[in-house]
Amino acid sequence: MRIDLMVQPVENFEKFIDVVHRLGIRVIGVSKDLVPEIEKYSRTKNVKVVPRVIVDVSKSKIPRHVLTLRNCIVGFRPLDALSARRIPILVRRSIIIFDGSNIKFLDDSEAHLIAENECTVEFSLRELLSTERNRDFYIRRAAKFMELIQKYSLRVVFSSFAKYWWELWHPRSLYALLRSLRLPRDYIRRSMILSQEYVMRVLS
Repeated sequence: MRIDLMVQPVENFEKFIDVVHRLGIRVIGVSKDLVPEIEKYSRTKNVKVVPRVIVDVSKSKIPRHVLTLRNCIVGFRPLDALSARRIPILVRRSIIIFDGSNIKFLDDSEAHLIAENECTVEFSLRELLSTERNRDFYIRRAAKFMELIQKYSLRVVFSSFAKYWWELWHPRSLYALLRSLRLPRDYIRRSMILSQEYVMRVLS
């Protein structure tokens, strides 16, 4: 099952879903509010849609209601260093999102906390396609992150966070990217299995 756990299309949903289908992606995660609109097009392409809720966390304040949400995949995105440190402790076994806004918080100390509390890192691929100056910084941090995955045996999933169809990744291209960043095959396989597990919890 080919999965992209988080996409965030902003225009031309029909075209977006058509490209998803042609890339062989069979399940996508989409913001819960967008699901009804996306499903108008995904049903005809045999693409399953999984509701996502992304919680931006600052000053370690986590809304209590999100802890009881069901039938969706919840991810927590830390907006400051303190929140990055506290989320693994406050919400064990949670998904913690790292992207261009917070990748600087993903260091050895953070990786240790994530592993210790059995959390999963959801790593955004969108910034790797950016034309902005911080792209090189993100690539360097991505390479460092691949080392942390192995050092701490982290649970990790890779999501496109695509806003436009050209930001989607073919599964083989993603595999090649991760191998070029020196992530071993067994870790890539483990990531794919983990994505399937999250999806099955919602769809079953």
